[in-house]
Amino acid sequence: MSTPSRSCNPHGYFWSKGKTWVPTHLQIVQFGRHSCDQLFTILKYDFPPTCNANQANIVVMKINWFWMWIGGAISRVAGTALVVGSIIVVFGTTPGQAVAELLVNLPPWLTNPWFKLTLFILGLVIIGVSLHFNVWSLRQRAIDDLAEDLSWAIHDLLNRRATNAVQLTQWESDYKGWCERVSKKLENRAFFTRADQLHFERLGSIPAVDFQGSFNPRHNSLKGHLNLKFDRLRDLINWTQMRKR
Repeated sequence: MSTPSRSCNPHGYFWSKGKTWVPTHLQIVQFGRHSCDQLFTILKYDFPPTCNANQANIVVMKINWFWMWIGGAISRVAGTALVVGSIIVVFGTTPGQAVAELLVNLPPWLTNPWFKLTLFILGLVIIGVSLHFNVWSLRQRAIDDLAEDLSWAIHDLLNRRATNAVQLTQWESDYKGWCERVSKKLENRAFFTRADQLHFERLGSIPAVDFQGSFNPRHNSLKGHLNLKFDRLRDLINWTQMRKR
């Protein structure tokens, strides 16, 4: 088994394992004296010629995560110490002792039957509100609204016949109103992004399709636009359902 090779630079050593280059502990410690921009510059220009930019970016991401993890751990410890210290100053005892004393010597109002009933009712209200207004229910409601718009357009636009100019004018007006209604719903940034909205509004090249029942070439062209918007809207429904947020 061959010994991993190493390449020296002014900031330490990079040990190579196959095609992956990782910094040594000494180098990580030395990076602590540099800002993030300086760290990127060091890694960008001091990597061996055999290491490409993607490998350098991976190392940069890992080291940035390492420093973020340290900063997060320090913040958590400092926050915990602040809370514990505040409890000691206010109550003159540790949090564990304060809870134990509270459980042994409960205030009279905690044992009052009316307080228990009020707490029970309040708990039921909170549970009901959380089940009805949680983010998953609201997101599903937004998806269902888009599905209803899609179903309406298939039934009342794509399958509607126009036999004269007046009917075509009404059809085109309904089509534009449907597009505006869907675009308005896609402005809800809680569940849809600007990219989603543009994906629906900007169609680009329209495939040439001959739709039966079209009154004239313009009517056929608008149906082509509508059919492509159906595909885009189905994309958005699927993407939104797969998102974890």
